[in-house]
Amino acid sequence: MESREENTSWYLTVNGNRVEVTEEVYRAYRFENNRVHKLAWHEHRCAQPNFAHCNGDCLSCSWHTSGTLRSIDATVSDYQAELASNECVEDTVIADLTIPRVIQKEMHPLDAPEQVQLLQSLKGNKNEALIITALFTGMRAGELLGLTWDNVDFDHGVIHIVKQLTQSRGAGHPFAFGTLKNGKTRNINPAPFVLDILKEHKEHQEEQKRIAGVLWNEGKFPNLVFTHEDGSHLSQPTIWKAFQKALEDAGLEHHRLHDCRHTFAVNSIRAGDDIKTIQENMGHYSAAFTLDHYGHVTETMRQESANRMQAFIQGMSGNEGGK
Repeated sequence: MESREENTSWYLTVNGNRVEVTEEVYRAYRFENNRVHKLAWHEHRCAQPNFAHCNGDCLSCSWHTSGTLRSIDATVSDYQAELASNECVEDTVIADLTIPRVIQKEMHPLDAPEQVQLLQSLKGNKNEALIITALFTGMRAGELLGLTWDNVDFDHGVIHIVKQLTQSRGAGHPFAFGTLKNGKTRNINPAPFVLDILKEHKEHQEEQKRIAGVLWNEGKFPNLVFTHEDGSHLSQPTIWKAFQKALEDAGLEHHRLHDCRHTFAVNSIRAGDDIKTIQENMGHYSAAFTLDHYGHVTETMRQESANRMQAFIQGMSGNEGGK
């Protein structure tokens, strides 16, 4: 597939058939093929040579996803079906239009010894509650930033994840509460250990607020769980740096903050949680997505189970070969 710019309009050329698109779509194909599933597509233009043919009212002239393109395998067929339902789109374009496949980043969850080492090093760290919550709830960075105390139910042991705190692209752009990825709110029941850490953190924060008095600076985002020492909101670069510092202090190698999320998923599988429960806790849009990402863990566990059974049989039979 080749793409080009012509007279300030943006086109995708597919086997000789030209489709006019927005600059965002063009650049997604041209420069961000491996991340196109994260971009919302808006105002997909009509493929008819004569745009006035459909008066701009057809589906393809205003088509957009309700969220982001989340699964390449699922999206290609859905996308083509959407276009095929519109008579203004030529069959040749539909047949040849494909979405570049996404290259998944390799996961590096923390193993058990690394987790123990990190937990021991975190004691007394000002970011202890933040990192422990990330590690043992699977919450995304934006969800951690946007978590407010009214969504932490200590009485029932539930954290309600209903929003995230995001920043428009570019330094200096404003922050705002936004909807969750996939648009799905969820409730998680963290381990009592996590809730105890959060209770201690809340008491410490209230003491900080009392000392700061009028200098406590919540700004437009009151009641946040995780803040700077003056009450102002955190940012993703800030918590990334805090996590890297915590790893360094623990004598551990670099991990992405998102690896805490992978660690939670792997821990859940090893603890015996079913895939559907893990999917709901993680906020994935389908159990198939969860299984696709973490299926290798269950395969390893099955082999470990077979090895344990072999050892058990050998012990019962007294025969090294298990016969």
